[in-house]
Amino acid sequence: MADLTSLLNSVMFSSSSKMFIGGLSWQTSPDNLRDYFSKFGDIRECMVMRDPTTKRSRGFGFVTFADPASVDKVLAQPHHELDSKTIDPKVAFPRRAQPKMVTRTKKIFVGGLSANTVVEDVKQYFEQFGKVEDAMLMFDKTTNRHRGKEGNEPQSNISIYIYSYIYF
Repeated sequence: MADLTSLLNSVMFSSSSKMFIGGLSWQTSPDNLRDYFSKFGDIRECMVMRDPTTKRSRGFGFVTFADPASVDKVLAQPHHELDSKTIDPKVAFPRRAQPKMVTRTKKIFVGGLSANTVVEDVKQYFEQFGKVEDAMLMFDKTTNRHRGKEGNEPQSNISIYIYSYIYF
């Protein structure tokens, strides 16, 4: 379980300091963007994306904070308005490293659990990290057994995947 704990910590506590800012007004300048977001923390880089041909704003930009905690401050505020327009700040991920679903989520996937694992064990283990709202194990409908590879191989060679969605 120590490996699981270190993996969970690296996922939960690693954070990006770069944000995508959508819904910008056509008139929003990099200075306006910097002025607005500087109240959340020190800004390392700020840009409004422009069409290379027309030089007109494309309606979005990026802000990179010196401290990833500033991103959490931005996300904690439910409404953002700049230049009389509601804007939509989100955590930015590099395109190559971008997962299929790019949002902060409270769901996690836990794989490689033994076939004997029950949902109560999963809940109990993860309670040490916070309140678990729900957990779920996926079963094969025909066999009513946990999904995954089964056979007479030693346990270390068996990959059994149980989907556990845990909401803190």
